[in-house]
Amino acid sequence: MIARLPFRRPADLPAAVAAVAEAALRHAVVAIPTETFYGLAVVPHDAVAVARLFAAKGRPAEKALPVVAANLEQVDSLVVLPRRLA
Repeated sequence: MIARLPFRRPADLPAAVAAVAEAALRHAVVAIPTETFYGLAVVPHDAVAVARLFAAKGRPAEKALPVVAANLEQVDSLVVLPRRLA
């Protein structure tokens, strides 16, 4: 299912957050606008969603995907950081 939600004003934020949360329950890939491009997002611990993202991008499994996080705690279970960065 492809859905496009309007997001033009702050009042649209709750509906957008709810739609992304619901999409995550369906293992969906979500396109999120940024200042310069659309990013594709999935829950990184969801193997089905990650596989769908690789397929959508036509990306080989051995080529890693970038992970964007607000802080180190959010990526702690996904990566092994060198001690000097942790």
